[in-house]
Amino acid sequence: MKRILLWTAAGLVLLANGWAVLAHWRNRNEALGGKLELTERELHLLAEAPESTVTALRLEWATEQKEDGEERFIPWLDAAKLLELGFDCRMPLDQPGARRHYDALPAKPAFLVLEAGGRAWRKTAAKGGHGSRLFVVDAGLQAPQLRQRYPDRQQFLICRGVVQVRYVDHRPPGVAVSPPQLRGWIRMLEPELVFAAPPQNRPLVQLLRTGGGDAHREPGEPRFAATLCSGANYEPWVEGIR
Repeated sequence: MKRILLWTAAGLVLLANGWAVLAHWRNRNEALGGKLELTERELHLLAEAPESTVTALRLEWATEQKEDGEERFIPWLDAAKLLELGFDCRMPLDQPGARRHYDALPAKPAFLVLEAGGRAWRKTAAKGGHGSRLFVVDAGLQAPQLRQRYPDRQQFLICRGVVQVRYVDHRPPGVAVSPPQLRGWIRMLEPELVFAAPPQNRPLVQLLRTGGGDAHREPGEPRFAATLCSGANYEPWVEGIR
């Protein structure tokens, strides 16, 4: 009996490992999610972990923002978009208990569209914004539909993320109260870290050895660029570094 259990456990481990390898191969077989060249502004080089052979890069991204008093929000992530993403937005916003209802809604997974150096970034840069050129510009539940809307794989990257709803029923003190509104915010990209493996990470390793891993250093010309791909599973990976 013990031998049967051991063989069963070993078979499950092999099956799980085989499935992981197959998923990894399928994801990298075709960059359905797109391919962007990003720089150090969008890929912050993290300190090297002891005995690690890979180099970690954190994705730095932004969203176009508008202001309502002191409240900042993403203009395209409105009630209609939240409904499209599967949030239960049927309760009237002025109904008692509306805040409790919307505050209790869990975050939802979604596919996100990212653009580097596009219209959203140019508008933000014109207002004095700086930093990452990578902006989330749309979201949806079906990646193929988003790809039809944004067909250029060299300009728009599709990956996974998490979206949260916000119920807003106030403004700063001294400002007239506005009608309640539903607004959304992007909680995270999945994953937020990507990894470069040998031998392509050699330029990054050299930067780390010369003290170049500080993500909060003074801004300047980026020291490296990397090609970021999003595969058939819409999971990003680093294809090349220069």
